Amino acid sequence: MTLEDGYRNWLAEQSYAASTIRDEISQLRRLERYFGPIAPLGQHGREALIAQLTYSVEDERRGRSNPTPLPIMGNLRTNLATYKKTVRLYARFLQSIAKDTA
Repeated sequence: MTLEDGYRNWLAEQSYAASTIRDEISQLRRLERYFGPIAPLGQHGREALIAQLTYSVEDERRGRSNPTPLPIMGNLRTNLATYKKTVRLYARFLQSIAKDTA
């Protein structure tokens, strides 16, 4: 089983809807296309990625540019928040499998 399959199964076990699971997998793939594999980053690397994906209301108000290599169509702040949520959720999954193998 691949890590992605494990993540998909874990999301289902957490009672996420099928559409949410598809979205999360799609967002994870897109993140990895632009940032590289996320699992090997470790906790500090994932925290750095989350920091890079942070874009505040103040950033939006000031018209700051996209702080990431991700091309974003639509609202930059809400899209980056969605990707940040994906990284956090994936980190929870990775922590759960680390506990299972420890």
